[in-house]
Amino acid sequence: EEAVQLDPENTSLYLNIGVMYKNEDNIEEAIKNFEKVIELDPTNSNAYNNIGATILDKTKPIQEEMNKSLSDFDKYDKLLNQQKGVYKEALPYYEKAFELDNSNVSVVQILVGIYENLEMTDKLKDMKAVYETLK
Repeated sequence: EEAVQLDPENTSLYLNIGVMYKNEDNIEEAIKNFEKVIELDPTNSNAYNNIGATILDKTKPIQEEMNKSLSDFDKYDKLLNQQKGVYKEALPYYEKAFELDNSNVSVVQILVGIYENLEMTDKLKDMKAVYETLK
């Protein structure tokens, strides 16, 4: 953060700080730093990818609770809807990352998974075709 004060236009610094906050599960601060990267460089696909990944981290406790609730169908369905909400929240960031860099295989794989989970069959089909050309 001291380096940012010395070089406040350096997007790499904000990206690295965001990753550090993400690794500490500080979602709010991580996203704030990734958004600063986008503010300085709207074409930085890594920032969009990292926001998407940070948002997807919210699914971890939901998934753990789902695994504990396999016999409680109502609770499981409620958790599944929460999980889909997180996917919907992350989706535009991954789509923007793909728009800016359509050769990033990991972004394509994540989009395949999100489209599959959200039952977006047309987009899933298209993204699977992209994946086949990249792998």
